[in-house]
Amino acid sequence: MKFINFLAMLLIMSSIASCFFKSINPLIQQENLPVECDGLISTVEKNWKQHKKLKYHKYNEEFLTVLQRDYQNCLMTFKKNDIIKLLGQPTEEISEGIYYDMNEGCTEVLRQNCKMLVFQFRKGNGLLIAISVQDDVSHIHNIKN
Repeated sequence: MKFINFLAMLLIMSSIASCFFKSINPLIQQENLPVECDGLISTVEKNWKQHKKLKYHKYNEEFLTVLQRDYQNCLMTFKKNDIIKLLGQPTEEISEGIYYDMNEGCTEVLRQNCKMLVFQFRKGNGLLIAISVQDDVSHIHNIKN
């Protein structure tokens, strides 16, 4: 009986938490992407969520792993504007990169416990060269300089 109550509470809490986030609809069509991008759009639609009021996205470690592991070759053909069409407006655009805040800690003044999804681009051709998840903002300041 305690287990059933626990499961019921867990279900209620997860449904309440999902009310705070909305799905992002990519502005790129799957048929316009190279073959190594098969499934990318549906993966983003299912997993990339933005908070309805605050400026951050839902941290989903499994999605971020899939993005970096399964779609790395695909994403390396993207430029900054392509990533923005795929994931929506970033938290901030910087000289050779963009980043997306990934949890509520990023919205605090001190940005404690902040995780960010960071995309860095080549100077010359503007193609993506690195995707990473960063735990603090100090890395971003290094990119700006």
